[in-house]
Amino acid sequence: MKTAPSPIAPLFLIESREIGSNVGRGNLLGIQPYMVMKDYRNEETFTTKMRGYFQEARAKGFINPKTVVVLPEYAATWLVAVEEKDAIYACKTVEG
Repeated sequence: MKTAPSPIAPLFLIESREIGSNVGRGNLLGIQPYMVMKDYRNEETFTTKMRGYFQEARAKGFINPKTVVVLPEYAATWLVAVEEKDAIYACKTVEG
């Protein structure tokens, strides 16, 4: 049984910084997404939240055809909870 998409949590864009100058050889973009358990409810919810970060970076001119994007290694860890029962997303701890 698929769960309905939940409302997307705010992106919480705390900082964006540009270092160096554009010389046309590409750039490195690091994104530290703020994710909550409900963002992992299903593939659509997760994708929509992540897409929001990429759209914001694109709007600020940080993404071009030569951009390499770096995400934290744990950004998708909680995808193991995709399509779980609603009670899972209300737990305060992993043990819960």
